[in-house]
Amino acid sequence: MSSSEVSTSRRDLHAILGDLVFSAHRLTRFAAHSTSSTESPAIWRTLDALNTTGPMRTGELARHGRVSQPTMSKIIRLLEQREWVARVADPSDARATVLELTAAGRDALTTWRETLLGALEPRFAVLSDGQLDTLDAAAAILAELVSGTGPVRPDAPEVAELPAVAEPPADEAAEADYTEPRA
Repeated sequence: MSSSEVSTSRRDLHAILGDLVFSAHRLTRFAAHSTSSTESPAIWRTLDALNTTGPMRTGELARHGRVSQPTMSKIIRLLEQREWVARVADPSDARATVLELTAAGRDALTTWRETLLGALEPRFAVLSDGQLDTLDAAAAILAELVSGTGPVRPDAPEVAELPAVAEPPADEAAEADYTEPRA
């Protein structure tokens, strides 16, 4: 293979990967908007991380979800209130706890996935058998490529804390229809 052919194939790979990543993001947003759910996508990403990777500490979940630790702590509190996650002793350090997905959390995640798939199915029903075969092959390739990567590289950068949003003074808050920003 000549150097120009290698260069072209690398450039094509770069373009394909760019298209793939951004199309996947758009597909995820489209699917979520096609449902009536108002849940933060971070809830489903957190449940999926625990389902896929197994029990993790809060900091590990934050790095995995690319959110700050305080943001992940808020998500975890909500998930604990719903009994979708539970704290258990860390088998490698009895002084610490890890979070694990509960049966109720697994059921909620399964229901959410089915809701997403139901929202997407009409959009994809028009595809030919050949196109569906191509998507099936691509999905298998992607699953294989990302399955062994683990949650996060140990040297992954920390996520910067978002600036705090100031709440209006009490008298203004009473007059305005103020809603708390979502994490």
